[in-house]
Amino acid sequence: MRSVFCVLATGVSLIGCTTGADPIETGLDDSDSEQGARPPTADAGPDRTVAPLSAVSLDASASTDPDGVVEHWQWAFTTRPVGSRAELSDPTAASPFFPADLAGDFALTLVVTDDEGHESAVADELVVHSSPSEQKFWVQISWPEAADIDLHLLKADASIFDADGDVNWCNENPDWGTPSEPKDDPSFLADSAVGPGVEAISIQMPASGETYTIAAHYFGGCTGGCGPVTVSAQVFIDGQPTWFATSVLTAQHDVWKAASYSLEGGVTAVGTSSSDSTSGCN
Repeated sequence: MRSVFCVLATGVSLIGCTTGADPIETGLDDSDSEQGARPPTADAGPDRTVAPLSAVSLDASASTDPDGVVEHWQWAFTTRPVGSRAELSDPTAASPFFPADLAGDFALTLVVTDDEGHESAVADELVVHSSPSEQKFWVQISWPEAADIDLHLLKADASIFDADGDVNWCNENPDWGTPSEPKDDPSFLADSAVGPGVEAISIQMPASGETYTIAAHYFGGCTGGCGPVTVSAQVFIDGQPTWFATSVLTAQHDVWKAASYSLEGGVTAVGTSSSDSTSGCN
């Protein structure tokens, strides 16, 4: 005699029977019999290198879900360069963007959620390297207070706002070095008239035999009295961070001569303070 085995669903409905020699035919496929949905996988894309001051577009379109669709995204910064004020255009969008407002590394994480509310088990990490690799010399400053701090790059013996020897917001691209050769000329690249702010100056290929002084000037831009401001300065040589320092400018007109640079000698800390009430280019 051949035995007959039947399968009941919830104890009342007949799903399928077998004589013992044949498999049970239930009408259910393999996916229906799996216990629990599998979580989605977040994919923030590969690490990349961008130019400072550029807009960086992110892309989570490679994120996947094995048994559904990805419906929600959550991006977040984990690290930013010191002084960066960069924010995501929309941290819940699949493809947001942010400004690489300083040279340095921006690290982010991405978590995704599928149409059934399941969240990715592991956040995917992405590092965006903001590197001035096409510039031999790059200097940037940043400050967190609501004040106007100006970055200056001075030739030897030049003073603040000296039109012939100081690159700044009102003398953005003077012809230094070999006449009519743009590669050895400094370029003022970013100006923040109201803090918190960042400013930057670069030289693609500094002239040999020249020494430049990096200075920060407390121009003003504050209401209700100008209090102390903490300024951070950083130098990159060939795209690599080379020197970093901070100083507190205590009052309007303070000048911090932070460091000097030459093609032959690199960066040398100076760290002197003075006062200068000049308010524009001569």
